[in-house]
Amino acid sequence: AAAVKRRGVSTDREELRRFIFREKRDRVPRPPLYKSFQQHYATLWQVFFAELYSLVGYLPLYDTVAEAYKVFDVFSAAKEEEGTLVKLLEVVKVFEEKSQNSIKDFLTFALDEPSGWEMDVPKTKNAVTLMTIHKAKGLDFPVVVVLLYDARSRTEGYYLEDDGEGIHLLRITKASAAKVDRLQEILKDQTVRNRVDELNRLYVALTRAKEEMYVLGIYKKEPKVPTCFLPTQGFGPGVRPAVTRARGPAAHDLPIIHHNIRVDLPVRSYEKIGLAETRRGECIHEILSRIEYLGGDVVGQIEMAMAPVQHLIDDPVETVQILRSFLDVPEVREHFSPKEGRRVLREQEYVNRQGTLYRMDRVIADSEKVTVVDFKTGGEEKEEEYRGQVLHYMELLNEITPSLPVNGIVAYVDRRKVTRL
Repeated sequence: AAAVKRRGVSTDREELRRFIFREKRDRVPRPPLYKSFQQHYATLWQVFFAELYSLVGYLPLYDTVAEAYKVFDVFSAAKEEEGTLVKLLEVVKVFEEKSQNSIKDFLTFALDEPSGWEMDVPKTKNAVTLMTIHKAKGLDFPVVVVLLYDARSRTEGYYLEDDGEGIHLLRITKASAAKVDRLQEILKDQTVRNRVDELNRLYVALTRAKEEMYVLGIYKKEPKVPTCFLPTQGFGPGVRPAVTRARGPAAHDLPIIHHNIRVDLPVRSYEKIGLAETRRGECIHEILSRIEYLGGDVVGQIEMAMAPVQHLIDDPVETVQILRSFLDVPEVREHFSPKEGRRVLREQEYVNRQGTLYRMDRVIADSEKVTVVDFKTGGEEKEEEYRGQVLHYMELLNEITPSLPVNGIVAYVDRRKVTRL
């Protein structure tokens, strides 16, 4: 509703509700609700949903949610919910890291998974923080309410025994322990350990308060662990201490920096891809990436570099000949020759200011200059595209090494030709 109002599009909430109930009740067979919405509210659909709908299945889940945030301008429409909106993005990110990426699976996860949605409350906020004793360890609070639920003492059933000669896994019950003294000792020792663990947890819970503490023990008939450790007399409610509210550090509101720049996904036309040619090009790139410098036995180096991908190559002998002829070209060989102070980076990944990842075939860093070489198989039909690609690489390297000039080379393997930029 806030987003619609900000866009200046008129709508009626009650009418939308009546529309939904009407569609669910009267239409047989029932079409998908979004299709009916698209027909009845064409303007709302076009403004808010049409482009998002076209992106589903193409963008990852996180990017889809981020695009929805931009379309509905949520950070401006609901400024008071900024923390919640950011938390949703964090949960989506964690969900994607589990190799899950569909909206349907995420909705199921959101309904069924209670953990992971917790939000940390700023210390400057007057709010109640709910946490387990384990999470409260090392923290303190002005007022603490400790809620203790009694439970039966833990009985592992299986116990480890180290007798110096080895470690044994023992299955011990109370009946067996009553008949064997050694088993009784092991069971008693574990009981003491469990009791110590319970006392340690209770100690953590009772040492978190700075000003006031209230302890509530919940049990049915008689106290068990941990309530049994607490005295039942002499610790009733007393006179509340006078507490002066301390001033926290001054909080400064930061300006919202969430941008609403939409992702640009223009409609593209695609040409037919030859799988055999693509595989051949990938194999040649793989071979060249395995050669740092050329030595005396060039053919031997090529064959050694080709070994991991030889089973993917239709004619290994021809491939060796083509690469040998290509590497014999003086303009190519100079970038495979060792040189004092030279450093060669192969298949190196770089990221630009916008976060886009690029992988460059070969970057030669000399003391006086930097050269980027991009290998191409086949013909020169896309020369302008190749030149633009290398020029973009050069701009990126110029930002990384502004003190050194950057050269670019398009190297055509099959043509044994080099184009300098």
